[in-house]
Amino acid sequence: MASERRNMFHGRRRKSVLLCVERGCVTGYKTESDVRPMFAHPLYLVARHFMNPGDLTSFLYIVRDVVQPLLYIHLFQSIDVDGNRPGLRRSEQRPIDTDEV
Repeated sequence: MASERRNMFHGRRRKSVLLCVERGCVTGYKTESDVRPMFAHPLYLVARHFMNPGDLTSFLYIVRDVVQPLLYIHLFQSIDVDGNRPGLRRSEQRPIDTDEV
């Protein structure tokens, strides 16, 4: 059963997204030049975030639904550690890959 889940997870398409924390939201853009974000999750709805100290390329956060008692998990993985350096301006950040959920 565990191997089936793993294969299903790895079989999903990956998207490239520029992940930012700005104006009180975790925001994702398709490209650096996009004005409108693909998504914006307000930080007050982020129930939990997690970064493994031994793996600086992965970032996970959980968002609460406003209406229903649901939680949504968002997992992002960068190709390199440089894409995760804090304090970068948007024009200096690199896109990271994300698994569609």
